[in-house]
Amino acid sequence: MGAADVRFVVTFRGVRTRPAALLIAAIALASACTGSSGKPQVLPSITATPSATATPVVVPSAATVHDSFGAAAFVRFYYAQLNEAWGNGDPDALAGLSSSECGTCANYVKAAEKFRDDKQHVQGASVHIVSAEAPPEQNGIVAVDVFFDEPARSIVDAAGKTVRSFAKSGTLHWTMYVQRTAAGWVLRAAVKSK
Repeated sequence: MGAADVRFVVTFRGVRTRPAALLIAAIALASACTGSSGKPQVLPSITATPSATATPVVVPSAATVHDSFGAAAFVRFYYAQLNEAWGNGDPDALAGLSSSECGTCANYVKAAEKFRDDKQHVQGASVHIVSAEAPPEQNGIVAVDVFFDEPARSIVDAAGKTVRSFAKSGTLHWTMYVQRTAAGWVLRAAVKSK
């Protein structure tokens, strides 16, 4: 997916209270903001033990912009990388895109590792983004509301044999908390909305 393929909707709803306000406050204490040159950036791995063979993930320039538009584009890019990771059994596709505090993100990486280890992959997209909306940044954190579908898909083995199939889901709503760091945007938390 190229930078030209990134589409997103940003709405400015002003300041609003979220159930995860305490999370934002805690993360904001450690936040730091930097400018962006607008050029694609390579994000370093922020895990304690990065893969020795990992190729750095190159983030499209639209997803490096230091505003709510960039935050929404980064979340769309993250989900495109999730499709890549699960579609190829390649956990390195998610390297450096999230912090160690994001449990959901860690579970996504573990699933990609399991696909790799079991020589399986997801055939078809795992996630289809319907919209990603971001209000203005608050204290270095942007809470991006993401609505997505899970298309019909299958898990297949190395021989192409279907191991398990999934039907298309209805639209799901998650809030993805991203923070701007010196290296670029990083996903800090993913919270399923009701």
